[in-house]
Amino acid sequence: RIIDQIKLFRKSRFLMFVHGSTLSNMIFMHKKSVVFELAKKTCRPTFLLLSKVIGIRLHEIYFPNQTFYYYDITVDIPVLVNAIKKIMIMLDSE
Repeated sequence: RIIDQIKLFRKSRFLMFVHGSTLSNMIFMHKKSVVFELAKKTCRPTFLLLSKVIGIRLHEIYFPNQTFYYYDITVDIPVLVNAIKKIMIMLDSE
């Protein structure tokens, strides 16, 4: 149900997604919440622009290998873990 989706986003301070339309739900999040986006370098900056307008802090990590399909991509796990740790420390200090 849509109301459940809205409630989930509204109570979340940190969410992580692969680039896609689900990211548009960040409009339900509180200002200064953090969204972490995994994306290809070729993705349009739609969600970066949206996040700036609504006051959400968007952090992006780009996939090191650029393929047309998402199922062919890999993530550098140490880079990902380090980025998430930094975000969690930032959120804990607020």
